[in-house]
Amino acid sequence: MRGGLLTHAKRLAYTLPYEAQEPSGGGSWSQRRAHSDEEDVSAAAHYPCSPRSQCSLGEEERRERVTRIRRPYMTRSTFQQGYVFPRTTRRGKVHVIRYRVRSADGKWRHKAETIASPRRKDAERVLAERLREVNRGVRLPLEITFEEFAAGHWETYISQNLKPSTRASHGSNVKAHLLPTFGKTRLTEMSPIQIMDLLKSKSASGLKPKSLLNVYVLLQKMLNLAVSLDLLNSNPVQRVPKPKVERIEKPSLSPSQVRSIAEQMPEALKALVVLLYLTGVRIGEALALKWSDVDFEKSRLYVRRSIWRGKEQTPKTEKSIRAKHLVSGLKEALQRHRDLCQETEPENYVFANGAGKSYDPDDLRRRVLYPAMDRGRNRAEGSAFLWLPPVSAFGRFTNAGSHRRPQANAELPRAQQYRNNW
Repeated sequence: MRGGLLTHAKRLAYTLPYEAQEPSGGGSWSQRRAHSDEEDVSAAAHYPCSPRSQCSLGEEERRERVTRIRRPYMTRSTFQQGYVFPRTTRRGKVHVIRYRVRSADGKWRHKAETIASPRRKDAERVLAERLREVNRGVRLPLEITFEEFAAGHWETYISQNLKPSTRASHGSNVKAHLLPTFGKTRLTEMSPIQIMDLLKSKSASGLKPKSLLNVYVLLQKMLNLAVSLDLLNSNPVQRVPKPKVERIEKPSLSPSQVRSIAEQMPEALKALVVLLYLTGVRIGEALALKWSDVDFEKSRLYVRRSIWRGKEQTPKTEKSIRAKHLVSGLKEALQRHRDLCQETEPENYVFANGAGKSYDPDDLRRRVLYPAMDRGRNRAEGSAFLWLPPVSAFGRFTNAGSHRRPQANAELPRAQQYRNNW
């Protein structure tokens, strides 16, 4: 009796519960249904050791051994085979493949693809390629729309890595050009054809080539970020040809036109026109200059910051942080300007308003520059002034002096020439 019970308990610990209840030869392993560990333990509990028998396997030991033996059989493999089935459409017979993919959030999701081929082998070949990536551990991107991505991940990225002026420029392009087309489109559904259609429609609507290139580069950056975050497997923009931009000579003002405008500017801003004309610095960099950046003894002008909407920021690029030579004409103009200023401490702005703050470029362009140009229009040589769009009016002064600006090794010999031309 004791030997019989002991043998029976051992058999329960190493065999499945239905094997203990069915006679031998009851079917193969694939024909039997799987049970959980709890069912194994409950089945083993139907055969307790008799109180009068001295069973060597206690209840806890039997439960532990059942769990240890059964658990390897219950582990779910991540490898799969998927399946293929035919489907009849209006265009004829196609095949659909289905398989499971782990998404970026770690959950398994079913994915189906339609293979436009009547041959089952073609669909099986595509399925094998997909499963090769899945079984290797590739995850399915999350299904989010372009609008959700732009408001979430992209906004987080630019707020941490880009300057406020660049963020404003990107935000304007996204709102005006990208969201109307791709706002409700899922990232995984964006294709090179759709992107080419966008560029074509924008070009047909009159968008300039440089602005079209800016839209292209911005979309490429956004989808590169999506690829880095595993929201896309590849960037469709990389398969779209980049818009070409022909280099054209930028229109500029003649020296006599610049001098005519400077004469009509307020006395406190004449030096600003001279500075833009002779150095080529950007208007935001010029308005951010402080007296600590001007070294009259060494004839050096240091560009260290820029102004955008009343806030200081770094210049456009790393190379924009530079030192410029003060030619004699500019040096004298800045010295006269300093004599007119009430505050000339090192931390005071060179060009400051009545409150001691820097001017706003847009306000300065609208209230001061354009009226000065209107007053000096009849005094300029030749034809009337070139039309100056709001975003590039100050840039015309920079362009006017760019082809006449001396190199570093020739600045001093040419200083007198600049002074005479001015």
